[in-house]
Amino acid sequence: MSDLEEYVEQEVRGSSKAAIAQRLGLSATVYREDKSVQALCESNAITEEMFLNKNQDITRIEMSHFTYSKIEGLNYFGNLRDCCLIAQDITTIEGFETCVHLENLWICE
Repeated sequence: MSDLEEYVEQEVRGSSKAAIAQRLGLSATVYREDKSVQALCESNAITEEMFLNKNQDITRIEMSHFTYSKIEGLNYFGNLRDCCLIAQDITTIEGFETCVHLENLWICE
């Protein structure tokens, strides 16, 4: 485990859900107004309640055949272990810097 992963793990263990949500910037406003977050959530059946209260349980994100060129909003899913992006017109991907648990990344154009 890297130093960053250990730090994040310690932070998560010692924090309440509300504190974690605050650090990740999770809010109903983000869920309702951020188009990138909406696209990720809609394509993965993530409800507003899940996004706000069970975000730490989301470990897999998939996007298939949506033809997005810019993948954003991944920074709100810090516990991702798997990310699968299929048949997108990707030119930019942003937000992986907070995905310290990511093990598998599939990108198929």
